[in-house]
Amino acid sequence: RPAHIRDRAIPPAETLACDVPLVFVAGTCMNAGKTVAATELVRGLARSGLRVGAVKLTGVSLMRDALSMRDAGAVAALTFNDAGAASTHAGMTVPVARGLLNRMTEPRGPRPDVIVAELGDGILGEYGVQDILRAKDLMALGAAFVMAAPDPVGCWGARELMRDEFGLPITAITGPATDNAVGSDYITAMLGLPAHNARRDAAGLVARVREALAAWNAAHG
Repeated sequence: RPAHIRDRAIPPAETLACDVPLVFVAGTCMNAGKTVAATELVRGLARSGLRVGAVKLTGVSLMRDALSMRDAGAVAALTFNDAGAASTHAGMTVPVARGLLNRMTEPRGPRPDVIVAELGDGILGEYGVQDILRAKDLMALGAAFVMAAPDPVGCWGARELMRDEFGLPITAITGPATDNAVGSDYITAMLGLPAHNARRDAAGLVARVREALAAWNAAHG
């Protein structure tokens, strides 16, 4: 019998059992620098002594992203492929996300201290990212929200959407918009948000996320 991606797939879940803080890495579009940022966050958090898990919750099938995060030090890395999906779409991403996060933190699982969760595609699109950003149980675990954007227009739009549409903060902006001082200065001065280039200032990005994690852990005992 030919193998099928649904063989031994992690089942979707209607309830969330995971209680580990999440660092969400989202973007305004594809190829905005999300995976680079997620990988550097995994690397930096792992080197600081934390057990880091990684999940890719939306997008199209590409094992390279999960393997990159494993190489960076993640104790485990799961994607929607592990849930039997070749790609994601609206209406299915939230149960899949719950299933993956539950598996990551179940008693026989790796039990990380923090999970870096990459949201493939953009915060506007057809891959179901919006459903996740509107899921209150998932967002309650959001300790940090890193946004990748290619240009100042994307940065401005991301701030407006995250604030007005989803009611969520942005911990830091990364991606090509931060490749030069002009972009970074616009983000910090005009938008009032931290800007950290994941390639050149990974340490600054990790430090900013660690601050957010510390605040989340203090608030949740």
